[in-house]
Amino acid sequence: MKKKLIGTLCALAITVSSITPAVHAQVKTPDSLKEWNVKELTATSGNYTFTYYKSTDEKSSWLTKIDVTSNKGKVKNLDIPATLGGAPVTQIGYDYITRDANSGDDFDEFGQTVFGIYVEEAHNCDGAFEDIHSITKLTIPDTVKTIGWDSFSGLNALKEVKLPNDLTELGNSAFYGCDQLKKVTIGASLTSLNTYAFDDCPKLKTVRVSKSNHILYAKDNMLINKKNKSVIWIAPAKKKVVIPNGTKVIGDYCFYGSKAESLVIPKSVKKIGKKALEASDLEKIRLKKGNKIYAKDGSCIYKKKTKELVVVTASKGGQVVKISPKVKKITRDAMTAGDNFIVNDGSSLDYIVIPASTILCDSWYQFYKAGYITCDVVFRGKTLPKYSSGAQNIFPLFCTYYVPKGMVKKYKNWIKKTAPDYSSIIKVKTCTKKVKKSTK
Repeated sequence: MKKKLIGTLCALAITVSSITPAVHAQVKTPDSLKEWNVKELTATSGNYTFTYYKSTDEKSSWLTKIDVTSNKGKVKNLDIPATLGGAPVTQIGYDYITRDANSGDDFDEFGQTVFGIYVEEAHNCDGAFEDIHSITKLTIPDTVKTIGWDSFSGLNALKEVKLPNDLTELGNSAFYGCDQLKKVTIGASLTSLNTYAFDDCPKLKTVRVSKSNHILYAKDNMLINKKNKSVIWIAPAKKKVVIPNGTKVIGDYCFYGSKAESLVIPKSVKKIGKKALEASDLEKIRLKKGNKIYAKDGSCIYKKKTKELVVVTASKGGQVVKISPKVKKITRDAMTAGDNFIVNDGSSLDYIVIPASTILCDSWYQFYKAGYITCDVVFRGKTLPKYSSGAQNIFPLFCTYYVPKGMVKKYKNWIKKTAPDYSSIIKVKTCTKKVKKSTK
């Protein structure tokens, strides 16, 4: 899923910046370059010129850039050399540290491919360009231990990737925008996966793992950690997902970029990770009976003990989302299953219905992407909503609040007292017959 640009409207909403995790928010190459001799060397092989560094002990090489020097736009195969300058290639990726130091600026928002092309996911720029659009096969030697951020982003004709056996680190968006990628094979040494690594690879449906890998294995094109029994990633093109029985954890951002339409969660699951179930087309979630941690009512899954909302789903064409009255607490960690609640026919969410006696925590409204979606809020309670101690950002902006008859003044005073700077842009009205009918 290519990320959408947060516009001016979003910027005005309180704490809206936490809606989507930052794509380039950490160092993409080693913290120190002391182990490398930062002197550019080059080697030419076939249609390519490779730029690289050698380690100070000259036992390793770091491939920093690839140039297509002949047959541009026609080459089919890209074979990364196993050695450069007589030393095995152990790292692939652009040298961001030197780039930023030389420029005197921090280009943290922008990535750069190993072909030297800028990448910015906020504007759907994946680094694709005509010199590389014909590459369908990529061979990476098993000596490679690190593939950096954005390295092979934009290889939009690539169909299959076999990751090196020695690979231990795969960076964010390493294969972002590889539109035709269908199969990935993971080697023996990779023990975790950055779920952003294959962002916007909608046809990726097959995941395989080396039998020599002692931590990870693949089942039904899901990547699973053997030790803690967690599902850490779902192949994006997989439509129907049934989490295996015995799974304890659904990992953070597990469904990131997924096109799954249905999900079955077994009774064995004890933890659903941060934003784990946010998927653009996920409309049906079934929770098997007997789960001790979670319960389901209507379109909501919530924690049994605290009654805290975990995830809510919206169906195709549905402009109303009703929070179950069994939900007693909504926090910023709640999730939406669906692409920002912009439904498939192009229309957007009209109403979110909050039941009585619900505790609202800081920025609770981010679960339905307030700021992106300026839908109206219907409060059912004839008493003012509760909010957690210390909460400051509890009001979604640029919307109308519909409240029970006789409660308009009380709600207005509550908003003015709690958030005086925003009271003028929040409208409070008595719930009309039309709204009541629409949200019944």
